[in-house]
Amino acid sequence: MPSPNDPTVASFLSVFTPGTAHYKNITWLMSNVFCAQNNPPTRPIVGIAGAASGLGPQFLGTQKVTDLFVQLTTSFPDLSYTVILPYCYSDDQNTIIVQAVLNTGAHAAQWFAGGHYAYSKPLSDIDPAGKSSQVPTCAVFIFDPAATGDNKIVRLGIYMDRWQMSVDLWAGTPQPRYTGRPFPHP
Repeated sequence: MPSPNDPTVASFLSVFTPGTAHYKNITWLMSNVFCAQNNPPTRPIVGIAGAASGLGPQFLGTQKVTDLFVQLTTSFPDLSYTVILPYCYSDDQNTIIVQAVLNTGAHAAQWFAGGHYAYSKPLSDIDPAGKSSQVPTCAVFIFDPAATGDNKIVRLGIYMDRWQMSVDLWAGTPQPRYTGRPFPHP
């Protein structure tokens, strides 16, 4: 059974789908897909690789979430997601889980550099070498229409193997993928 939040998830994915009307339009993404920031900011929030448990970077508030997606499209200008399974829903349909494959495309610019508030290992220490990665990804979209008055994303968790991605992007990693790979030491 489709959720009233499905169009928002589809809109999010369209920003990372080449050839769509809103491809890489981060201003549109923040205005039309994510909820408005509250004060003090507790939303919107995006965490990568389990940020809620302290395992990855976390972006809280409109400006930091915007910074994340601007950097994402700068570091990986050809990034795309390929959804591999149907969406899964919570009973109230306000949590939607999407399984996908993240294809980075060529790594074109450094991820948040040292000293930046969003610096995070291992990606920040990798110099761009034009390599790419494909990693399984699980995105958990959380909506709270009672609090926000709309069907926009309040919280997004993106779970993926950032360490495997870094091995793939590391300049010394042999190709093709799944051959013997050294662990990078930034």
